[in-house]
Amino acid sequence: MSSIVQVSLPAAARIFMVGAGSKQAAEYASKLQKAENVTVVGQVFNSKKPDLEIRGAAIIHPRNLMEELSGLLEKTEAQTTLISLPHNLLTKATLIALRAGMPCILKEKPLALTLAELNLYAQYPNTKIFTLTQRGSSPVFLNAKANLHKIGQIQQFDFQYLASFGPPSGWRADREQTVGGATLDMGSHLFQVVAMLFEGVPEVIEAQFEYDHEVLRGKQLDDRVKTTLHYPGFEGTVVVDRHSEHYGKARYPNGLKYEGYLIRGTEGLMEMTKTGYTIKNTKEQVIDRFALSEEEARDLGNFLQQRTIEDFLSCNKAIYERNFDTNSRAVCMIEQVYAKGGNPLQSHH
Repeated sequence: MSSIVQVSLPAAARIFMVGAGSKQAAEYASKLQKAENVTVVGQVFNSKKPDLEIRGAAIIHPRNLMEELSGLLEKTEAQTTLISLPHNLLTKATLIALRAGMPCILKEKPLALTLAELNLYAQYPNTKIFTLTQRGSSPVFLNAKANLHKIGQIQQFDFQYLASFGPPSGWRADREQTVGGATLDMGSHLFQVVAMLFEGVPEVIEAQFEYDHEVLRGKQLDDRVKTTLHYPGFEGTVVVDRHSEHYGKARYPNGLKYEGYLIRGTEGLMEMTKTGYTIKNTKEQVIDRFALSEEEARDLGNFLQQRTIEDFLSCNKAIYERNFDTNSRAVCMIEQVYAKGGNPLQSHH
């Protein structure tokens, strides 16, 4: 049993929200507010119309969020800040919170844009950073990791995250704000799964970039990327596609997403989706399976958000370390993907 330690949150946690104008932030804020002994004490927005205003929380609309954030954090009595901002502001806001002495930071993905930014975080070892990536708290992927040995030595894997979204809009269509395309956005989830299941980092990374919309090609905001990861003794592919013709528009015309994971080993294979997995031996016989309950699978997004918040509030050192480690390795892989594609990510700190 892992030891439960008080990494940063006291018995009655006070949370200050930064840039909480997105739907995702509103959903997480709602769950935090309902948790026992948690109070959202303030909200500072980078948008005029937030999706959710927390009852009882001070609402602040600064003229310049980045210039005023340090002073706002120093005045608050919160122990945690929840940061939900476009990619180009995430690291800036995180560093401001670190310098302000915030004990704990809860933030949306990605954890950082580059290894250089991760190294800046390392200068503040007393602050814990927890990234809101749901797959890291999913019992499907956690159980898959624990039972992956049943297929023997890993030989090959294929991971896909496919969707049929229209052209991105809002800040995701703005190169300055989004910094990268589908790989940085959707890929942050997929590469965290890679980091969860496989130790270390690939020795070699290859990447093929494609663009479905010319306007996005001009902005270098990738629509589809196939990445090949070469580990010692095995290799695999990661495909991220937000305009998939085959899976997206054909199967999911309303913009729903598909995730599929196939891992082959010397003694069998594992087939997995977000709701469960099946392990088969070399004779195609099922030797193990795991699935979420019907209720959990039916309301999957809400279930995974709740599990993520529970992990954050647990103050379990092992959970915090796993979250930071897997997201850090995802950052390193994604940075290399863009470098290989001739579109290196730029630090924004």
